[in-house]
Amino acid sequence: MLIQFSVKNYRSIKDEAELQMITDSGKELLDSNTFQPDAKGASNFGLMKSAVVYGANAAGKSNIINALSKMQWLVLNSATKLQSGEALDIEPFKFSVDSINEPTEFNMDFISEGIRYQYGFSANNERVLEEWLFAYPNGRAQTWFMREYDKESEQYSWTKDSYLSGAKSTWKEATRDNALFLSTAIQLNSKQLVPIYHWLTRKLKIIRTHELNDIQTAQKIMSNSKIKKDVLTFLKAGDLGIEDIKVNKSKIGSPNLIPKSVEQSSIDLSDKFSEMLKSVVPAINNELYQMGHITIHTGHRLEDGSFQYLDLKEESDGTQRMFAFAAPLVESLQDGAVVFIDELNNSLHPTMVKFLVSLFNSADSNANNAQLVFTTHETSILSQDVFRRDQIWFCEKNKAQSTTLYSLSDFKVRKGADNIERNYLSGKYGALPFIDKSNLGDLHG
Repeated sequence: MLIQFSVKNYRSIKDEAELQMITDSGKELLDSNTFQPDAKGASNFGLMKSAVVYGANAAGKSNIINALSKMQWLVLNSATKLQSGEALDIEPFKFSVDSINEPTEFNMDFISEGIRYQYGFSANNERVLEEWLFAYPNGRAQTWFMREYDKESEQYSWTKDSYLSGAKSTWKEATRDNALFLSTAIQLNSKQLVPIYHWLTRKLKIIRTHELNDIQTAQKIMSNSKIKKDVLTFLKAGDLGIEDIKVNKSKIGSPNLIPKSVEQSSIDLSDKFSEMLKSVVPAINNELYQMGHITIHTGHRLEDGSFQYLDLKEESDGTQRMFAFAAPLVESLQDGAVVFIDELNNSLHPTMVKFLVSLFNSADSNANNAQLVFTTHETSILSQDVFRRDQIWFCEKNKAQSTTLYSLSDFKVRKGADNIERNYLSGKYGALPFIDKSNLGDLHG
């Protein structure tokens, strides 16, 4: 369960941008859109099941999700995929002489396995400068570790880690400048840190609509009959007219799809490249053969009760997109995961966007309190019937070209009286594009 995420000095974000999932004092839609976390250290506040972020193009909406993705990538890979001295690929805010040489900071407040944690770090391209973890196993904050780089001594100082058990000295010595201690300790078998690591790398899911494809859902359907049933339920609820799915997989050629003559070519190549070719070709052959060719057909019931099957590619773009969404969202609802989606409205009818949001804002379909956070331009769901004020967020750039993130809770909204969509489109809440027409005459020469 996500409580809060913040980022500072990353891409278009100069000053700290903070997304809160804690409910405010509003009483609207409490039973459907919010829940009370059953966790130590989180008993005095409620959490939202969903949140939406609006803003003009290039306002920085995607950079909120990019920052989250960067944090997750570093947790997952810094100890294993980065070599000593390799750059962390951190991108600070570049339109300020002050920020360009300052570190980027990521911070996450979340609940894993019934315990609240606060984990974060600051880093530049060369090294991790600070890293911290606080836990609430007994309802009060405990410092499990703190790490800080001293520029003068060029050493790290470690403080307040008495609550952390295991081979701490070994883990500290093994932690490179460009690696996170959390990631390193996990690689060296820290059991105590597993719930933190698993939540950040498994329970936190980031979906980019342009990367979704129907093969992911199809593969899950083939591997698990329950997934097929749940995906069908999902598609039926979306009123797409689909009542059956058939997924078939056929092998591509043979394990020798790429002929051995290529592998054993006598072309005058360097010895090093020839050896690489000989080792790579069999692997490519096998992967293509195992992957096979997957076909997906959707079944529509006719008046006489029989089925007419269509290739999924014959369905509308919206239906294809819903099919691609199906397995990831079904699994997230079942697992109680936190899902971030960038540009949810892509290829989806507004009714479908509203349907997806309703799945999370429902005790029936979301019994495990999964959470959905998404960016969109779709304003028809910008309604007090769909969202609470604290679920609606806006993103815009200030005069310094820096992204700011703020909530509708910052504005006075009359319950049941104000039309939020109309107010937003009229500019009352900001976060709309400013179109300067003064120079359009220059287009005509």
